[in-house]
Amino acid sequence: IKNQNNKIKKEKLEILFLDDEEMCCVTGKLVLEDLGHHVTTFTESDDFFKYLENNFSKLDLIFLDIMMPVSGIDVIKEIKSKKLYKNIPIIAQSGIISDSELNQLFSFKNIGFISKPYNKELMKEEINRIFDVHNK
Repeated sequence: IKNQNNKIKKEKLEILFLDDEEMCCVTGKLVLEDLGHHVTTFTESDDFFKYLENNFSKLDLIFLDIMMPVSGIDVIKEIKSKKLYKNIPIIAQSGIISDSELNQLFSFKNIGFISKPYNKELMKEEINRIFDVHNK
């Protein structure tokens, strides 16, 4: 897998994970760690953005929920508006998503999507897909 600077990286990714539900953070982290990755989780977008600003250079991937008190689409817009970390790939996740939200989501670059509940194989496939697309 290659990182945002197109350099070959080891298989262990540094992943930032945002979901307002603590149980989803725990479950997502367990699945991603089982795949061999390092995961830092947040349930609050303010804390998430503080961490992102201070650690963006070491991050390989962001997972975030679409259905939160703050809109996941708005979080993605904020991430993609910042030159320093707009190229970090994002995998959005939701149990429920409308067609208009999906269209908005895929209007951004380096975006993937998975449905909840989490499935280890689907998460692995989406990670591989987004890095294949991201590095072409």
